Amino acid sequence: MRDGVSLVLFNGDVIVPFENRDLTNPKDLLNMMLQNQASGGTNFDLAIQKAGLLITAYFNPTKVNIIIFLSDGECGTPKDQLDNICKQNQTRGSPLYLYTVLFSSDKHSHSLEEMAKIAQSYHSPNSSSGTLRCQFTRAIDEVNLVSHFTSVADSLRKHKPALLKKNPLS
Repeated sequence: MRDGVSLVLFNGDVIVPFENRDLTNPKDLLNMMLQNQASGGTNFDLAIQKAGLLITAYFNPTKVNIIIFLSDGECGTPKDQLDNICKQNQTRGSPLYLYTVLFSSDKHSHSLEEMAKIAQSYHSPNSSSGTLRCQFTRAIDEVNLVSHFTSVADSLRKHKPALLKKNPLS
């Protein structure tokens, strides 16, 4: 079973350079991503809504849905959209895991922190400390950002056997 990855780039609008692609050739995916340039504006509503539509379009009850949400800016919390996505996935027996990352030296990003808390609220409070969890982190520079993504990748690899054995009826 292969994992699928989609990329949603956002500012005031959203762009999807690729969707539901496997990771067999990450250089191709990186090249597709690098063809786009950042511009002004930040719209978390459109970005999280698009991520939810992609999850719905490619939903597979045997896989775990994970969103890594990276922003260098502050925006209002897309509470309604995030609640809808989380409820939909919870109903399907596949809760959403959301990692939010602030790529900035700012001390606070209340909306990114709140987004991670909202998504985590749809998970059992009795989860062991070794399970995947929704979380917020701050990456103040490129080295810190790479380190964070490496730790996320390690965490996902560590949990891979559990993800592959996911029972859609539980």
